Amino acid sequence: MNLPVKIYYLIKELGAQSLLLYGGYKLGMKIGFFRWLKPPAVDTAALEDCEPADRFARTGIFPPEQNSFRQLFAKNLSNVLDQADEILAGSFRLFGGRLAKIDLRPPVTQHWSCLSDQPGGNSDIKDVWEPARFGWAYTLCRAYLLTGEEKYAEKFWQLTEEFIEYNPVNYGPNWASAQEVAIRIIALTFAAGCFRNSPSSSEQRLKLLLASIYAHAARIPPTLIYARAQNNNHLLVEAAGLLTAGVLFSDFSTGQKWLHLGWKWFNIAIQTQFSAAGVYIQQSVNYHRLALQASAWVFQLSKSLQKSFPQQSTQKLGQAVLWLAAQLDPISGKAPNLGHNDGAYLMPLGGEFADHRPIIQATSRLFLGRAVLPPGLWDELSYWLNIPLHDDHFSQSALSLVNPAVHKLGGPVTWATIRAEKFHGRPAHADQLHVDLWWQGTNIALDPGTFRYTAPPPFNNSLARTGVHNTLEIEHQDQMIRAGRFLWLRRAQAEVIEKSPGNTPNRIVVRHNGYHAIRLIHQRELHWDGQTTWQIIDQIIPEDSKQRICSFVITWMLPDSPWKLNEQRLVIQLPVGPASVTIAPLAGKIIEMQPRLVRAGRCIAGDKEVEPDLGWYSPTYGHIVPALSFQVHCTANPPVKISSTWILGAESSS
Repeated sequence: MNLPVKIYYLIKELGAQSLLLYGGYKLGMKIGFFRWLKPPAVDTAALEDCEPADRFARTGIFPPEQNSFRQLFAKNLSNVLDQADEILAGSFRLFGGRLAKIDLRPPVTQHWSCLSDQPGGNSDIKDVWEPARFGWAYTLCRAYLLTGEEKYAEKFWQLTEEFIEYNPVNYGPNWASAQEVAIRIIALTFAAGCFRNSPSSSEQRLKLLLASIYAHAARIPPTLIYARAQNNNHLLVEAAGLLTAGVLFSDFSTGQKWLHLGWKWFNIAIQTQFSAAGVYIQQSVNYHRLALQASAWVFQLSKSLQKSFPQQSTQKLGQAVLWLAAQLDPISGKAPNLGHNDGAYLMPLGGEFADHRPIIQATSRLFLGRAVLPPGLWDELSYWLNIPLHDDHFSQSALSLVNPAVHKLGGPVTWATIRAEKFHGRPAHADQLHVDLWWQGTNIALDPGTFRYTAPPPFNNSLARTGVHNTLEIEHQDQMIRAGRFLWLRRAQAEVIEKSPGNTPNRIVVRHNGYHAIRLIHQRELHWDGQTTWQIIDQIIPEDSKQRICSFVITWMLPDSPWKLNEQRLVIQLPVGPASVTIAPLAGKIIEMQPRLVRAGRCIAGDKEVEPDLGWYSPTYGHIVPALSFQVHCTANPPVKISSTWILGAESSS
């Protein structure tokens, strides 16, 4: 894309205001404005006379009643304590995955505005940021409440003092992002509320923490210009952090300013970042959950402020809950790995990283007025946020978990979704018409996820491209034009052409315009027979009468399993049973069909030349495992129609 065309699409799709705000932020960085504005220390002398324990009680969010909490989560006790003991030994679950050292000593200690967004070499700044988000503090809180053992509170204080010592205010990469600062404010405030009456929580320690939170909050306003330019999770979370600090320091004039800024920009973010149907602007299940977590926290804080959420905010959040609930697998509690998954988890309470039931249960009570799930361990987040659990007469049928923006077919045993989005913000992945397929709690047609934003090729955010998703790629081109690490331009827009009527539809037809530049349309039909067979019919439709020959590839990504390939039919053996997918022509002139199977970047059947990012699955950031990428490469003269037929269960092995 040449520069004039790129500028045209930047203005058209991002808007002049966002570009001007971002330009102002970059100019401030270049001329050293932020370094001049934010000295290496913040005056906290006025905090000396504060009663810190009382301030941490202002949030109105207190630990649950101990006995009932222990009784409810007795079955999960060993799991919580095992994770807490890992923290006592100096390790935590990095991005909810592998065990890693809690390293709070940054690699450099320059002023944050002088640092690049990478710590050097092939390192990833997110590996530095993640332990400093204090997500492990929530696990210590859980263990402390379940056991009453002082060692968990003491470990929190030791690590907090270590962070404060090795991360001087505004120096080092842990101060570079105001969103990271805001996430830390929420975690520190939450933990202080839990530990404030602990014998380890001396007045000196509480005052030290209070002063640190004050300095953290002072870091956010100067760069709100960047968060506003992004208009995504940065603005939402930074506003939540300012509100939190504003509650703690509401008797200070600065605290009142933080309250005003936080409340203003939080509600602006909710009302501009969620569509009327509740779709989050970043087109990501993980970021959608993060936005709901921040919203639940702020909603409960608003009670201590005696503020009511604007009706428009509440309505959009209610739809946002239904959007995520409609994506939920009822057996496993997991959801599709849609869009960017950078491991963000604001309040890890009530389940493992991939379990979305805790946030759905808590926010359905807040924004829909009742629980949409039966009682379970996922009620824990509701307990911590002091959300009443008055769901004595739960009925799944009382509230239908559907959302008009989630195109879903199937039932509780097997279901599928198809991506057909009209983007109102910046898309994360070029994944229009991607199909996610689930069977008996297992995701059998996978979205590859993210792995890393910055890594040596081929994993420099390459899992965002069209060719690794369960869709159709034409002429080796992405559906949109990649213009940066996180930026797609000339957005592909989709529409629903037809959908069968009723509460349980079994057929939907969608299309997108991402190949308009080469005068072709990709249309896809998803059909369910009501039992264990799924058919996906792809059509390539010319926009004109010109005769052309084009190449395209249909991709299906499956779990790494024993397999058998017979021409265009692949059978895999899953723990829940066998499943097969067969790709076959239906209409039109197909000149050539070449199947291949790729695992971990290597071809294991068929054509040997493969892209090295094929055949991988990333369940969370920084973690990647082999998968099977089944592709059929075709040459055809459009219009053409081709089908992928999935058969689940014993019939598939025949």
